[in-house]
Amino acid sequence: MDLLLDYCLLTEQVEELDELRASAREVWRGAYEAFLVAKKELDPLEVSKCADKVQGGFDQILKLDGRADRKRALLLQIRQTMYLTPRSRAGAAPEKKDPPQKPDALEALLAEAQEIVKNGAEK
Repeated sequence: MDLLLDYCLLTEQVEELDELRASAREVWRGAYEAFLVAKKELDPLEVSKCADKVQGGFDQILKLDGRADRKRALLLQIRQTMYLTPRSRAGAAPEKKDPPQKPDALEALLAEAQEIVKNGAEK
């Protein structure tokens, strides 16, 4: 039961990381556009500040991507543990054999007759 709860929590965390990544991309785009404007105006101090913001935003995106990738890998492991993937289900449960059927009355009578014939023929 704990495994299922962990799976649900991880799924929510991955969704939150995806939202954080989207917002980090928006911040990065804004910083990059400010960098391009400062570059056109040729203000070295402003260009340097904007370049730092662009680099910091890009680093944040990379960190969030790494965290999301690790969580997705953990989700895959949990899915395999719970036999939720086709590959994990492939050999999970062997086919059940039909239980041996009890011989009906006619087959039992035939088997007795064959034993009598066999034993009678040997004597």
